[in-house]
Amino acid sequence: MAEGHNTRYSHLAESLASVRETQEIQHQNQETLQQAVEGLTAQLQLVVANVETLVRNQGKQKEDAPYGLTSHMGNPLFEEHGSIQTRAIHLDFPKFDGEEPNGWIYRANHFFTYHQTNPHHRVLLASFHMEETLTRVRQTTTVEAYKTQFEVLSNQLKGLAEPYKLSCFLSGLREDIRFMVCMLNPSNLTMAFGMAKMQEENVTAFKAGTRMGSTPTRPLSNPPTLDTKALVPVQRLSPLQMTERRARGLCYNCDEKWGPGHKCKSARLFILECADSEEEEPATHSTPTTFRSSRLSFRWRGVYGYPPPPLLAHSLGTTAVQSVEDTLKSQDQILRLSRGNLHVAQERMKRFADLKRTEWNFDIGDWVYLRLQPYKQHSVVQRKNLKLSPRFYGPYQIVERIGHVAYRLDLPSTSLLHPVFHVSCLKRKLGAWNVLVTTIPPVVVGGGPQAEPEEILQQCLRKKKGRAVSELLVKWKGLGFKEASWVDFQKLQQDFPDLEGKVF
Repeated sequence: MAEGHNTRYSHLAESLASVRETQEIQHQNQETLQQAVEGLTAQLQLVVANVETLVRNQGKQKEDAPYGLTSHMGNPLFEEHGSIQTRAIHLDFPKFDGEEPNGWIYRANHFFTYHQTNPHHRVLLASFHMEETLTRVRQTTTVEAYKTQFEVLSNQLKGLAEPYKLSCFLSGLREDIRFMVCMLNPSNLTMAFGMAKMQEENVTAFKAGTRMGSTPTRPLSNPPTLDTKALVPVQRLSPLQMTERRARGLCYNCDEKWGPGHKCKSARLFILECADSEEEEPATHSTPTTFRSSRLSFRWRGVYGYPPPPLLAHSLGTTAVQSVEDTLKSQDQILRLSRGNLHVAQERMKRFADLKRTEWNFDIGDWVYLRLQPYKQHSVVQRKNLKLSPRFYGPYQIVERIGHVAYRLDLPSTSLLHPVFHVSCLKRKLGAWNVLVTTIPPVVVGGGPQAEPEEILQQCLRKKKGRAVSELLVKWKGLGFKEASWVDFQKLQQDFPDLEGKVF
């Protein structure tokens, strides 16, 4: 036992000795840190004193400085000789006149350094002070000659940015070439040279084709002499006379029967005149105009601004002139092709439209859900949670089919809705368990269900636009307490004046 106690005492003594050593080491570290903090505090006080002295000296120098002296703090030009300049200097940016470009660039760089101009603004500032050759050069002959002249001048300016050279080149092009090249938006001078060359070739080819297509008119050497013979009277047929002759089978120009190969005995000169007049003559038709044709005519006139061209009806073999027969045949062929293409396009559009359509057919006795609005409920009660309001009511049973797209439903006896609905408002009920049970609104006003107040549950005052507004918690007739909503008191007075004093 004595040996065990001695062993414990020895362990405790060793532990106490180690704790004392640790405390001594921590005490030494703490003293070292305290000395370091004291040294930093002394240095910080010295720095603060120096800063205060510097601020006082600068304020004193500003007060003692005479009027007109300016400081250039931070400008590298004045770092070696002090930050104070004896007099303000007004410097103008050097203007470039096309001579000595290297000297102009040297002076411009010194101007930028003196005023510490932003590098992104230097090209724009330099462009305002170029007055002579480079900015005034213009295309007078060909693009190749203009390119050579521009390169000779631009190569003398080694410090000029590429975007500015491109802008100068585009501004000097001819108008008919510059518009197309600027629309293509070239990114460098090489692309601009190529686009300008291609546009010049297109303009030249277009002008050559225009000159070849136009036939010059030769001036008459001698003016035509007027014939002294008696003038033949001009005979004009009115539309009514033409209709009568056509009904009797007579020729338009003589009193003989008309047929294939008919020729008038007396020689005649036929003239077809076309005159543009603002006032249109009333059109006469041999056949009555249908509503569809007149509607298509109005649509054509609304789009193009003039009436559609007439299509002449004819029968094959009724004309003696072969060219007219060929023209009418080609017209019929074009009309048939156009009509066929329109039918094909219509069928294609219908096929793609039917991909998102479904055909609903219901039988008498089927149960369906009723949707009163396709999007949201429009009523006096403007709920904030429209997405949570019921979309369908029912289910209700179909009792009669009216036409192809309407059905009569067996609605409750308390409902004031018309029981006939379009097929798009119905949804088939699947299964035997009724999932949705909702009371249908009793009244429909303006296409949306509108309920009638039955009881006022609560009343409160709310602040809207800086004024107090009275609101009522209304329980609607035919709806439960969970569907009660807050409504403005003035709104209720406007919508239900007959219930004032009875319900609210």
